[in-house]
Amino acid sequence: MPGLFIVMGVAGVLGVTLTPLGRTIGNSMKNLLIADAMKNPRAAEAVYLTAIEETKKQYGQAADTYNQLSGMLIEANVGYTKVEEELAKTEEKCEKLARKNDLEGLQLLSAKRNSLLQRKDAYYKRMLELKPLVEEAKELHAIRQEEIIKLQEQKDLKVAELEITSHMNQMYAKLDKLRTTSATDKLLSHIDDNIQNQKRKAVGAKFVHENKLETKERKLEQRLTVADNDEYIKLLIDKYREG
Repeated sequence: MPGLFIVMGVAGVLGVTLTPLGRTIGNSMKNLLIADAMKNPRAAEAVYLTAIEETKKQYGQAADTYNQLSGMLIEANVGYTKVEEELAKTEEKCEKLARKNDLEGLQLLSAKRNSLLQRKDAYYKRMLELKPLVEEAKELHAIRQEEIIKLQEQKDLKVAELEITSHMNQMYAKLDKLRTTSATDKLLSHIDDNIQNQKRKAVGAKFVHENKLETKERKLEQRLTVADNDEYIKLLIDKYREG
């Protein structure tokens, strides 16, 4: 469906360009379509399809013109041949009348001969005029046919190329997106950073705690208590060892 709308848009541009104002508007629209066709496979396909349809119309017109001109040339050739044959027969009759000294009959046939010569000359001139026109129409007919084939080949090639390019661009965009740090990754990174900060704070708090005076005094008392216990145990062992 999008391709159909694009084709209708291209056809609309071509229709608008029939008037001076329409041509101005149409040129702007055409530029937009061309710009879109440079990157959009479907738009490019629509432009090619429109070009193919236009060329097919020209091909049909060239074919009609070629057929008409060829038919006219054939008619001129046939007419020329018939007049030439009739002229030969008339001249042969004129010679017979001349041998009979039939001046009255010779005068009538001589007038007919002049009319045939004029017709022959007219057919000859017509053939001279038609031959180059037929050749040109034939050439244009062949050119349009080649253009249709070429446009169809280019359409398939260019559209496929645009589709591949578009697909590759999408893949590159996906890769770039994959390389980009996501919001979740950033949160995880913030959590790691926070843990490290908390660890550093804990180490600092421990250091501050251990260096407080009351903490030092408590540790000293704990060490003295341990020392007293050790001394008591040592005295008991020595006492009973001596006994």
